[in-house]
Amino acid sequence: MLALGILFSVFLLIGFTRVGARVRRPVDGALQVTLRVGLLRLNLLKMVGKASKKPKKPEKPKKKQKAEKPAKRTVSLPVLFGEGRKLLRTLRKSVRFDRLIVSVTFGAGDPCDAALNYGRSHMVLALLRPAVLSVLRVKRQDIAVALDYDMEKFQWCCDICVTISVGRIFLLTLSLLGIMIKVSGRKKG
Repeated sequence: MLALGILFSVFLLIGFTRVGARVRRPVDGALQVTLRVGLLRLNLLKMVGKASKKPKKPEKPKKKQKAEKPAKRTVSLPVLFGEGRKLLRTLRKSVRFDRLIVSVTFGAGDPCDAALNYGRSHMVLALLRPAVLSVLRVKRQDIAVALDYDMEKFQWCCDICVTISVGRIFLLTLSLLGIMIKVSGRKKG
């Protein structure tokens, strides 16, 4: 009985462990992606500056071969949308943005262009921000747009951290499998 209690506690502890990713890009342009598993943090990507792109060689066009067409399976769109809405509701409850910080600073050689872009971005931000924040669970958020006439170019930085618990990942996987089984089981009729 004690072993069963210990096993249940371990599964409960694993189920409540949060996993996620953090994406940071300071103003200097060094992109950093970090994976978070509980208290552990693993750096996955650290890019400094811009990478040089090698020119691509044009590929020779290949001759098209006639392939056999697979049998068509059709599923009605209302069924897909209904099931997709259920999945999104579940996902909304599961995913948490611990940090959503985005800062954009407009600057250009021409002050008129900078002011126009600043005004347009504020218009888009005023329209989208309430809708996005009503859908997402955000613990700490700061979305800012600034204007600097002395800057020569556009600058932006971000710090976004998204987490989800391991137990929720398991439940989302089960619900996604249920949706796939339900949709594939329906026949066109």
